[in-house]
Amino acid sequence: MLDAENEQFLGDDSAKYEAIVDKRLQEYLGPGRFAEFKRGMDPGFRKLALLAEGHGASIEAAGEMYGMEQMTAAKARELLADPKTSEGEKRSALADLREGLRQKMRTLFGVRALESYELNGGFKLPEIERK
Repeated sequence: MLDAENEQFLGDDSAKYEAIVDKRLQEYLGPGRFAEFKRGMDPGFRKLALLAEGHGASIEAAGEMYGMEQMTAAKARELLADPKTSEGEKRSALADLREGLRQKMRTLFGVRALESYELNGGFKLPEIERK
């Protein structure tokens, strides 16, 4: 349980505790550096950063790729939630989104990095549920 007045961690209320820690970190670091800190804690970003390093790409390229992957995943979720779009249209649009990610990675990281990434799980996009 969390005592909101004293902002003390009193039990197993980790989500509220994390929110308080995040708030204080953001105040200390500022919005930009805090966003970088949170991104650096994300396993998906760390995977891309290691891939970039291993293939001679910059950390900025990893950040750009991470941002594109996040935006693409959001578009995919939106697409899948649209009841007006047929399953065939959804499959086609998802394939286009995935190909856009592949092209971006090929440009930023190179062909070998893309191949390595795909062999190790690749892009994590929502998919159509199997019936």
